[in-house]
Order: sequence, then structure tokens, then C-alpha cells
Amino acid sequence: MMSTFARGPVEMGEKLQEQKSANRGWLIDGSLALRLLLGAGVLLGLLLVGLGISTQTVFAATNPLHTETTQPTPTVIPQGKVIDHVVVVGHNAIVNGQVTDTVLVIDGDLLLGAHSNTDLVIDLGGSIRTEPGAQTHAVYAVSMTSQFRNSLLVGGVLLLILWGAWVAFSVVLVTLPIGGVFIFRPWLEVPLGQLRQSVHRSGWIGLLLSLVFLAIMTLLSVTLVALPVAVVFAVLYLVFGIMGWTAVSLWMGKLILRHRPQAQSQSRWQEALIGAAVAMMLTNIPVVGWLLFIMLWCIGVGAVTQWLMRLNQRPASHPM
Repeated sequence: MMSTFARGPVEMGEKLQEQKSANRGWLIDGSLALRLLLGAGVLLGLLLVGLGISTQTVFAATNPLHTETTQPTPTVIPQGKVIDHVVVVGHNAIVNGQVTDTVLVIDGDLLLGAHSNTDLVIDLGGSIRTEPGAQTHAVYAVSMTSQFRNSLLVGGVLLLILWGAWVAFSVVLVTLPIGGVFIFRPWLEVPLGQLRQSVHRSGWIGLLLSLVFLAIMTLLSVTLVALPVAVVFAVLYLVFGIMGWTAVSLWMGKLILRHRPQAQSQSRWQEALIGAAVAMMLTNIPVVGWLLFIMLWCIGVGAVTQWLMRLNQRPASHPM
């Protein structure tokens, strides 16, 4: 294993053959802070490029004790030198030799000389210049300009907001069936019975009713006059959905706990909580999670719709 750590330039010239034995080892000087920085830089480089420490590696980092007016000398890989990996942190690098695997420069500029031969080149926070004759397979550069930083900050904030909104949405959907069990307690038996009989039937009815409600609300929201009516339809559909989600959560909780010896002692709100938690775990599966949520929501809406249909049919079954 050959690892060369250098602060400042890596001087390799005509005396390279004489210094091979001296270059085997750790050439670290400076304060304890520099040592910690070098170690952290090595770990960062290894994580970023996914390489092992069993190959020839050149690592260079800027001394943290440099003043603002001191310009660190670039790290140089001379012509004729063959290195597996090059990791440079905090200053520029010049490659005139051959790097068989990865060149990683962080917060510095990179110059690929005319006689350089590299495989993967990555520059984070600087620029890459290539002289005519330089050979490389892949080059990636990210310039840390103010516009890039602002875009990265805005994107991170939006991602954090979306993540927080999804967490809040998940918490609401887990806790909502607990209140629904107490609010809709007298009317949950029929939707539960419909779910036990045919989940597919409830799902198709719920999907059809959801599409009808969506079409009606879209048509009504076109004009300001009918907008209040669209709001009423939206609230009505939301009540259907909450009641249906409570029924689906309770049904799933009963299915999960039916083989447990103490299942009979579980209260309804506990069954609903367990069912809702499992349902939200399913909806958090990447890609298919939203489809599962829509499916469960439509199943609940369909079960509630069938309960309303049975209520309308009761007077007809008892002739005067």
C-alpha cells in the first residue's frame, strides 16, 4: 500500500526514482487541526468516490494556519507518474501524469495537462481546464457560485417543507380514525359489513363516486356563482372520505388482530389506530405508496356509499 500525504506541492521530478522509498509513509506536518482535517478529508474522499485504501493515493489539503494573503501552491502530478486516486481539498491541482481511477478536487481548480491521462474527474467548487492532448473519460464539475448556492438553499427548504407537510399529513391520517370511531360509531357496522363481503365492489364504487364528485366540483368551480356549491360538494365528499377512512382503518385493525388471543379485549379506537398506522406504512412505500392510498381511500368511500344506498332502500322494503 502506498499513500502519500502532502501539504502544499507534491514535488516529483528527476529524483523520483531515488525518492520512492522515502515517499512510502505519512508526510504530515502542521498542527493537530491539520491532522484532523487531513483525516476527515480522506474519509470524505473515500465516501465520495467509493474507493479503498489499498491502492496508490495522493491526498493534499490546505493548511488551516495559512493567512488570507498566502496562496497555497497547487498539487502537481508530474508527467510519467502513475497514480490510482488523487484527492485534493482546499487548493488547486495540476495533473500531467496518469490517474487510473479518480481525480477529486474540492474547493479548488483543476488543470489537466497535455500529457495527462485520467479516468473519472470530479471538481466540486472550482473549475476544470483541459489542455489540448489531455485524455479523460468522464468529467464532472459543480461550480459553487452564489446562484448555485441560492438554488441549492431554496431547493433544500422546499424539500424540507414538503417532507414536513407529508409527516403532518401522515400524523393526521393516523389519528383521524380515533376520533372517527367515536363520531361515526352508530353507523360503522354497515360499512364494515360491506368491506367484509366484497372489498373489490367497495373499491370500484368508491372510485366511480370520486370521479363523479371531481367532475361536478370542476364544473361548478368554473363560475363564481356556483363556487359555493362546489365547496359544499367538496365538504360532503371529505366527510364521506373521513368516515370511509375510519371504516377501512377499523377493518384493517380487526384483520391484523383477529388471530391474537386478546383480540376481543381490544377497543375499537385501538383497532382503528393499528389499522391506520399499517395503512400509512403502506402508503409511504416509494412510487406505489400514493396508489395504495388512493385505493384504500376509494374503498372506504365505496363502503360508505353502499351504506347510504341501503338507508334509501329501507323505506321501500316496508310497504304501507
